[in-house]
Amino acid sequence: MSSTKKLGVLQLNTQFYRPPGDCGNLKSYAYPVVISIVEAATRETVVLAGREGQMALVDAFVKEGTRLMKEENVTCLITSCGFMAATHKELAERMPIPIGTSALLQVRWLRELFGGAPDTVGVITFSAENLTKDHFKGVALDVAPPVKGVPVGGAFYNWITLETEFDFAACEAEVVQAAKQIQKENPTIRAICFECTNMPPFTEAVKEATGLPVYSVLTLADWMYHASSMGPSFH
Repeated sequence: MSSTKKLGVLQLNTQFYRPPGDCGNLKSYAYPVVISIVEAATRETVVLAGREGQMALVDAFVKEGTRLMKEENVTCLITSCGFMAATHKELAERMPIPIGTSALLQVRWLRELFGGAPDTVGVITFSAENLTKDHFKGVALDVAPPVKGVPVGGAFYNWITLETEFDFAACEAEVVQAAKQIQKENPTIRAICFECTNMPPFTEAVKEATGLPVYSVLTLADWMYHASSMGPSFH
């Protein structure tokens, strides 16, 4: 086993292109990462089938996460889909190392940074229709945050569903528009969290358009990895 400590990415079995900035692209990280596909985890079983579909996958995620810990010296894990929030508790209880199932884990403590009100952090998601109370309950959010999704049938949606090729400019425009809309509809928002792990490539554009800090699966990964790996010691 390598002595280098790594972040592990438990990735869904998907076929779409993952550009730099996506959690499934090694170029998105400034530290050692290993990506492993959980074969049974797909958009259908994770996103469309909801919590029930995810519960059937818990064993597979735990098995692969444990293997990465033992064979690859992985010290912490993330998943490649924010909808895994629905089974965070079950996965976290059984996984032998810390797991950040979803960027939504950050919403609760981000609220506290901005005063504690439930409408201070807005969530941008792949599918507002499929993001339900089960997902928020899974990460201990009793009150749902404001949510805005990208349009069904749009460039971002069609990229993920393999209807069209990846178009950076068109996808970026849709994510930015969703962020501007949620900010307009909820003027007390002070931060944005991307539920979707495919949205971080558009972070800088959303920051510029809204003037707000943006959190994602990558900010969650950075926090987890740097806390669990060896670094310089300051006294």
